[in-house]
Amino acid sequence: MRSRAGIAGIRNVGLVLLLAASMACRRVGGGLDAGSLPNSELTPGDVLDVGTEALCTTGYSKTVRHVQADVKRHVYAEYGRTPEAGICCEVDHLIPLELGGSNRIENLWPQPYNLKWNARTKDSLENYLHERVCAGELSLQEAQAAIAKNWIDAYNQYYAGVAKKRPARDP
Repeated sequence: MRSRAGIAGIRNVGLVLLLAASMACRRVGGGLDAGSLPNSELTPGDVLDVGTEALCTTGYSKTVRHVQADVKRHVYAEYGRTPEAGICCEVDHLIPLELGGSNRIENLWPQPYNLKWNARTKDSLENYLHERVCAGELSLQEAQAAIAKNWIDAYNQYYAGVAKKRPARDP
């Protein structure tokens, strides 16, 4: 039989674990979940010196996607996160490669999967902005600045209305 002190200790450990788990998904100002946006001091965004001709060439992103494992570990450590399959996170480029973003740490952050404003949602915006830039309907600099400032605002400004009209795709 456990003592009352032992049971209280187990409850305290359970409470600490519950609080820690909830911190990863707590709501912050404006109804956003913590982690929806990167810390602008850690991840202000960074771009390569590349033009739209290169960016709009099929397969461009694959040629420049080279984030080393030690850099990813450093990004997780800066944000106090650890990779957890299906929950947290992917080390993502704030300014995506297809819009000229770099692989430097100033452009990387651990973007969660388990929030409303998640990595997959941002991927849809990135693809859309890339299409608009390559079609000459949006300047590269405008797309980079919008997504670096606040990708959720950029989503709402450029993509939210379009997303409602597009057929849903399986993840």
